[in-house]
Amino acid sequence: MPLMRSEDEVLTSLNGVRFLMADGGIEVLCRISRELLRDKFGSNGDRDGNDAAFRLNRRSIEQAASDKYDAGELSQHGDARIVVIAADMASALGGEPIAGRGMDRESELTLKILLNSTKYAWRLYRNGVTDPIKCSVPIFLTEAAATAAGLQVLARVNMRKK
Repeated sequence: MPLMRSEDEVLTSLNGVRFLMADGGIEVLCRISRELLRDKFGSNGDRDGNDAAFRLNRRSIEQAASDKYDAGELSQHGDARIVVIAADMASALGGEPIAGRGMDRESELTLKILLNSTKYAWRLYRNGVTDPIKCSVPIFLTEAAATAAGLQVLARVNMRKK
């Protein structure tokens, strides 16, 4: 069930912006990372900048949180059940959230490894779709490490489909 906005008020902190969504009568605490607010939405990094960036982009951020919730990607620790990070938002080519998009549909998934400067990243694609449905940041020092991490995510996605 998609999450709906629960409260208009938000709490801006050092970790980003926390906001409440609801699944029926159950409130779900969500947070968007300050890094994402800075890197994707142009915040200057201070509280006022983070608050303004969140409010200007609230719909797409809430949609990403809802998609992540529907995909079962809940945080097991920390200050929020849903934490929206860069991998949950659209690629540079698109404008819509990609978190959990279409994960329940039956189709083949493809893992691709990319070299970005000196580090590797993985991306998970649905056949026939140009944007990845999940991806990592380029943090892996070897192609083997990126492949192993990507295969773990692929296995979790495939288990969710069953």
